[in-house]
Amino acid sequence: MTRRPPASQSPATAVPALPFRTPSLTRSASARAQRLREEALKGNARAMRSGIFAEVSNRPDVANEIALIFATHPHLDPLADRRLVEALALALVQQRRAIVAMQTEGMTSILTSYESRLAALSERLERAVHERDQQRAAAKGKAGAVDLSRYGQPASEPKT
Repeated sequence: MTRRPPASQSPATAVPALPFRTPSLTRSASARAQRLREEALKGNARAMRSGIFAEVSNRPDVANEIALIFATHPHLDPLADRRLVEALALALVQQRRAIVAMQTEGMTSILTSYESRLAALSERLERAVHERDQQRAAAKGKAGAVDLSRYGQPASEPKT
């Protein structure tokens, strides 16, 4: 086995080192969280998060919240918009649990920051659900109209 000369003594025609690719910490952390969530739903008790951060114990409340969101936004599609509505329902339930925990345990920095992050998330998701409901309502309203503008005529109104 031959030894390589140190980098300072190597000739100028040396092959450059290939860049080392590090995995994304955010992507691997979110994948791990998703795996733990799936394992907890299957019944693996060691994968469950405990305390205020537990998501599995929220399932009955989340199901009720999903039903309420679909009832208040009638134009949402139960299949296409399911993930958005589930995310909003989970954020709202977690935020309520954080508020209850702050009332019982006091205003700790962890609970306060967790609740404020959930409040911001639920606000963004509520806005997204409302916008999606408006888009679907507009799409259903336009479904009956015939667009004749390219022929120089105004668009006709749907027959009622």
